Amino acid sequence: MDANWLTTTAERVLAAVEERRSTWQSWHVRAEAQRQVRAAQVPTDKVDPLVELLVAEVLQTRSVSLARTDDNIAEPTVLRRSGGSSVYTVAGSELFTSTRILAAEQRLVTAAGRTNGWVLDAATVELALLESAANGNALDVGQAALVRSMCTSGGRLQLAIAPAGAGKTTAMRTLASAWTDSGGHVIGLAPSAAAAAQLRDATGAQAKTLAKLTWSIDHAELPDWVDGIGRSTLVIIDEAGMADTVSLDTAVQFIIGRGGSVRLVGDDQQLAAIGAGGVLRDIQASHGAVRLSELHRFADPAEAAATLAVRDGRPEALGLYLDRQRVHVGDPTTSIDAVFNAWQTDRSHGLDAVMLAPTRELVSRLNQRAQDHRLADTIPRRQVELADGNHAGVGDLIITRRNDRRLRTTATDWVKNGDRFQLADQIRLNAAGEAPAWAAQLNAPMPAELIADVQVWRAATQVDPIDLRPTGPPQNDNAARIFQQRLDQQLAAADAHADLPWRQLLAREAPRATADPFLPELAKKLNNLTRAGFDATLLVRSAAAAGPLPDDHPAAALWWRILDQLPGAPDQARGMPSAGPPTRQRTTTSLDRQPPRPRSVPPPAFGPSR
Repeated sequence: MDANWLTTTAERVLAAVEERRSTWQSWHVRAEAQRQVRAAQVPTDKVDPLVELLVAEVLQTRSVSLARTDDNIAEPTVLRRSGGSSVYTVAGSELFTSTRILAAEQRLVTAAGRTNGWVLDAATVELALLESAANGNALDVGQAALVRSMCTSGGRLQLAIAPAGAGKTTAMRTLASAWTDSGGHVIGLAPSAAAAAQLRDATGAQAKTLAKLTWSIDHAELPDWVDGIGRSTLVIIDEAGMADTVSLDTAVQFIIGRGGSVRLVGDDQQLAAIGAGGVLRDIQASHGAVRLSELHRFADPAEAAATLAVRDGRPEALGLYLDRQRVHVGDPTTSIDAVFNAWQTDRSHGLDAVMLAPTRELVSRLNQRAQDHRLADTIPRRQVELADGNHAGVGDLIITRRNDRRLRTTATDWVKNGDRFQLADQIRLNAAGEAPAWAAQLNAPMPAELIADVQVWRAATQVDPIDLRPTGPPQNDNAARIFQQRLDQQLAAADAHADLPWRQLLAREAPRATADPFLPELAKKLNNLTRAGFDATLLVRSAAAAGPLPDDHPAAALWWRILDQLPGAPDQARGMPSAGPPTRQRTTTSLDRQPPRPRSVPPPAFGPSR
């Protein structure tokens, strides 16, 4: 570990802290420094010294202290700690930021003062408000004022403060409608994939994560939706208080630089769990903000007023919750029992309840109790281990903790951090059942695991059951397209060996037929016979034992002999085996209950989706 490593690692520590908050304390830096040192596989006896060096480098050289200036009062040595700080200050409480954060905040505040952006015609805005009301979504006074201001202000960067439950979704939908009707186009951004999906559903506009945009900008790889940003573009950044300042600045400067306009929507009192959001208060103080103050989420006006009071930090708001016996005091053991019993009661009445706890350990214990209650001494057949050490089985509800675009939930959506799922049993085929309709057309039976993978894909991408292309229509999303191609390749590889078992059988029973160009077609027909319930192997042996095959097209001649053995085979079946006879149990899977295809109709040729 040399000076160059120390400099590089200190920069990584600072960048990681900047992504999570606009201000930090020594504890935040120390925690990140320990993560970086552990990742570097430093010897144990070197860990603490290196962490101290990194903390000193980040705080003293790369950070800016936000502490009050010296008041010229110097405490004597006996009133100072070993590190030199006064005993009258709280250890580790000093706040820091960075020059990068300060510069980004200043650029954002400056951008909020520019008013040379796209302005909508007032008549178009009023028409959008009337249309929303006609569709049963009449806006209140605050919502209507927000839409009018954001459409007609000409602001390049404008802020809306909207507490939870204030109806921002309805307002954003109307804003997007008015902007689109005026000839512009709208793009949505959010700090998380889940928030982006909600914004997309609310506005109907294309919505992505803020990180996806900043990554594209940093790597100079602009997708079409980014490259198309221009003067008529409105970018709505939802949950702006949760966005880190540097990313927010990168996105805003890029959009404004291309002529577009940005609308930040967030809550300046929201806990910034993902990033930093203090810049919203700076923008509000310098240039004002449009506010939504009427809550629509509560039927009781007193409840709504108390919520706003708590949000503002007013202690008297607790009176309503105390009067209504919403606050209960107890030791940890009795409190956990009370929480679980209340949850159990709500669930028994058909309510969707959630239990909250201050630590991961308590959350894990509550989840275990909830699962034990659901199973009622039943031993689950199969379980998977979760991140907290608990195990989940079929029927359990789980929350995903990562975004994974490879795992599709619909044709246009994927698994996101914070999504809730109920675990289903593994897809598998009944050993005595038929393959799904799409698999019945293939030249060879597919492995059960491959069929299960395709079935999951078809369900996730909502492939129409009548679409017999195994993986359905081509996918446009890059991650989905790659996964689809992989499945197509696996299917093609499995199907390519369709004639191998029959080639081996014919090599023993009718060697001359193996050189016939008709052999692949014969193998396909024998597979169809097998699916229809016939013993194709016995038929081949019987036909081969009838006498020598001709030199000209021996495989085709063998097929004619096989047809002569089939009961009531019509003449048209000379090109395709009849699949009459035995009744077979239909395939049953958790995702596919398709009836068997008509056996008198030849299946279409198989090929990968194009």
